[in-house]
Amino acid sequence: MKSAVKRGEVRQAVEKSLVRRRRKNRRFKRMGLGAVVLGMLFLGMMFTSIISKGYSGFVRTELQLEIYFDPKS
Repeated sequence: MKSAVKRGEVRQAVEKSLVRRRRKNRRFKRMGLGAVVLGMLFLGMMFTSIISKGYSGFVRTELQLEIYFDPKS
């Protein structure tokens, strides 16, 4: 024989589980957004580092030297 469960009890249990579920969902969304923001921050730091160390490769440098070539050798 099955025990009779009141509708109010079932509704309360469902509402309680929905509150927990929504709280976990909000936390999950915030952590995901935080991970994306942190990833963008690290990406920006990496690009800044690459650009600051590599820009000198695009600078033209000229040196003028006098070189003596010995015609006997």
